[in-house]
Formats: sequence, C-alpha cells, structure tokens
Amino acid sequence: MSSSHTIGGSIVLEGAKQYNSDLKDIQSNMKELRSEMKLSNSEYADNENSADALSSKYEILSKEYDEIGKRVQTYEKMLSEAKTTQETAGQSIDNYKTQLSDAKAKLEDMKASGTATDEELKNQQQIVSDLSGKLMEAQGSYDTASSKITQYQTSLNNAKAEQTNLGNEMTKTSEYLDEAKNSADGCAKSIDQYGKSTKGAEDSTDKFGKSIDDAVNTMSTMLAASGIQATCDQIKDALLECDEAADKFETSMAKINTIAGLSGTGLSSMSSQIKTASADMGVAS
Repeated sequence: MSSSHTIGGSIVLEGAKQYNSDLKDIQSNMKELRSEMKLSNSEYADNENSADALSSKYEILSKEYDEIGKRVQTYEKMLSEAKTTQETAGQSIDNYKTQLSDAKAKLEDMKASGTATDEELKNQQQIVSDLSGKLMEAQGSYDTASSKITQYQTSLNNAKAEQTNLGNEMTKTSEYLDEAKNSADGCAKSIDQYGKSTKGAEDSTDKFGKSIDDAVNTMSTMLAASGIQATCDQIKDALLECDEAADKFETSMAKINTIAGLSGTGLSSMSSQIKTASADMGVAS
C-alpha cells in the first residue's frame, strides 16, 4: 500500500498521481465502450433480439464491467489510504496535545521559579509555539482526511452501483442470447426486434383470454338456468364476434369523423344514435 503525507494540512497520497492516471484511463475507456455500444445499437436497430445483436451487446457489457471493476479497486485503495492517514493524524493530535500541555506547564513553572534566564524562557516559548503549530497541522490533516474519506466512499458507492447494474444487464443479455441461440429463427422471444420486453404484451393477452373464459362460464350458467343449451365454444365464438364488431364499429366511426370533420360531441352523438338504431333493429353494433 502506498504511504501518504501532508503538505500544509492537505493530504498527499504517494500513489495519487498513479491513481488519477488510472481513473483517467478508465474514464477514457468507458467513453470509447459507450460509443461502441451506440454503434452496435445502430447497426442492429431493427433486430436487437437477434443472436448477433445480443452477442455484440454482451461483449461490450463485459468490457464495461471489467473497467468499472478497475474503478472500484482504485477507489478502494484511495479510501483505505485516506483512512490510514486519518488514523495517523488522530494519533498525532493526541501526542501533540500531551506534549503541548507539558510544554506549557513547564513554561509556567520556569516563570514562577524566577531562576530561568530570558534565553531559557524564550527557548521554551518557542517549543510551545512549535507544538501548537504541529497540533494545528495534525488537526487540519485529520479534517482533510475526513473529507477525502467521504468523497472516496461516495465515488466507491457509485462505482459499485454501476458495476451491479452492469452485472444485472449482463445476466439478462446472457439469458436472451441463450434463448436466441436455441430458437429456430435465431431471435429471442422475451424481447422484440427493438429490444423491448414482450412480457407486458403476453400478460395482457393472458388477461384478455381469462376474461373471455370467465364470461363464457358465467353466460353458460345463466343460459342453462333459463333452459337454453349452448356449448362453451359457441358462446366464446359469439363473444369474440361481438368484440371484433365493436372494434370495427369504433374504427368506422373514426373514419367518419375524419371525413366529416365532426367535433367530439357530434361524433359521440352520432355513435349513440347508430347504436340505438341497431338495437331497435336487432342488429349487433
């Protein structure tokens, strides 16, 4: 571990120059890797769920993860040295306080004795002044170390958080890549060609299917109670036809609005009139 010393109360880590150089290199490498990721996303813009796209993304993520790992290690070293400096400064403070107290007491004894020469008193006063200066410097080093510890700890926390996020992204990308490699068309199914998760769409489809099944079962029970026999498939087909007809109706009304330039109120009124007329004629809207 590199040692450290202080200049005018400021901490100077022996390895500070190397640490700063390392951090600068890491930052430069991360900037380059992010540009590579941007280029990869551009090249695979319309097929981000393909094995080639996912493989490229995973490779770049791996490099970013390694670079962030170096950043974490660098800040860990800097934090450790700052803590060592603070501990050393704290010990110096205790020592100087004791020495200063003894020096001041001796100076008072010398004055009270009346036997000390002016030169002796002057020398003792200088000792007191020197110790006071060293105590102030040690206190300044301690305070600076405390500030550095906070700074390095914050940077370390941020680096670790970024490392964790990259690790999670690598895990997801690896899963998608395995999925793509094992699929017939070489594409992952958990994400679409734009890299968006398809889980939400699947959940919506599942919920719609369940609502249809629930409606079918409820209607079958009601019809049976009324003495009307109908199979579940017949009821489901009828419900789906209703849903499809409703969609077509809303689409048609939108087209009418575009052609006729109806206001929102006018369109709503016409829609209601058509539905009423359909109900009177026994025609499904």
